[in-house]
Amino acid sequence: MRKINKFWLFTLTCLTLMVVGCGKQQAEPSKTSSHAAPAKSVSAPQSSAKPPTSASSSAKPVSKVTPVERQSQQVKQLMAKSDFAQLPGYWSLSYRGINPVTQQINLSNLPKGQKAQFGASTIKVFILAALLDQESKGHIKLTQTYQLQASDKVGGTGILQGAASGSSYSYKELANLMITQSDNTATNIIIQRLGDGNFAAGFSVVNNYVQSLGYRHTKLQRKMMDLTNQKNNMVAANEACDFLYKLYQGQLPGVDEQARQWFLQLMTQTTNRQKFAAQGNNGITSYNKSGESSYQGIQNDLAIVTRGKQAYVVAGLSQLYMPAAHNPGQYLSSGLMASSAQTQQQVSAFSQLGQTLSQFAFKQR
Repeated sequence: MRKINKFWLFTLTCLTLMVVGCGKQQAEPSKTSSHAAPAKSVSAPQSSAKPPTSASSSAKPVSKVTPVERQSQQVKQLMAKSDFAQLPGYWSLSYRGINPVTQQINLSNLPKGQKAQFGASTIKVFILAALLDQESKGHIKLTQTYQLQASDKVGGTGILQGAASGSSYSYKELANLMITQSDNTATNIIIQRLGDGNFAAGFSVVNNYVQSLGYRHTKLQRKMMDLTNQKNNMVAANEACDFLYKLYQGQLPGVDEQARQWFLQLMTQTTNRQKFAAQGNNGITSYNKSGESSYQGIQNDLAIVTRGKQAYVVAGLSQLYMPAAHNPGQYLSSGLMASSAQTQQQVSAFSQLGQTLSQFAFKQR
């Protein structure tokens, strides 16, 4: 019996050892899998490390200069180096290429915070646009006539100051004289009509139209030749340039295509064409409206210049003197009058710049 028990004890021990051995063999895979996680954690930093290409992608991209930007920069340099930009006194200049296209470029030496200059007769293009807008709304008919009164006549430019009192003119004829002859008397009659007989109301009609275009510095504030008025008519070169662009592109509100063509036709018939419009007989057409006054040494010009399908717009304002305060005692002061030599310097600077801009814009490509 003892031998049997020893036999079974020996057998049981062997079986137990076999079972334990099998258990250890089955535990080995789980032991291997428990070591797999650290292997993965080692590879994680490798995957998060930046590959060689990521370094180049983080570098700042090289910006490419577009043709429009290149053209704009070249025009800006021409403007900055021109005789116009070296004129004494105060000046502002704005240019925009239509074809070839450029950005609108604005340069000036105006005191900080000042956006506009004395507009002189350049304000008249804004008055004509407001008149056409009022006609489109049915408030005015250009075929209506007005009988000239002696009290209407003012000096300066224009032929109506010498016309017989009682002469009759349609508002279309008056508008023609306002632009082509820069007639001050015709301009005042139109302003008064816009205000239904009231000048202040006429100013508001024009200024409301101007403001509808987004302009904040161009303002009609007095009649033509009202030299004792402490206010003045102001024009901002950048706003005038944008106005010319909109006119050429047919984007002025209240100015339909027929009215636009008539507007442009009038600007080819202006009498003062010594500045931007002095382009010579080389296939170039200039649509311009100038403004000038010996008092304050004012020489201004607004122009649309074309050759075939190519075109650009430019607005230039030059003023020799700018008193800090405007009062009646300063008006027509000899100390604020430009000499003929100064005037010629200004006019020549306009003309030279106009030719330079045309040579650049219309160059053979």
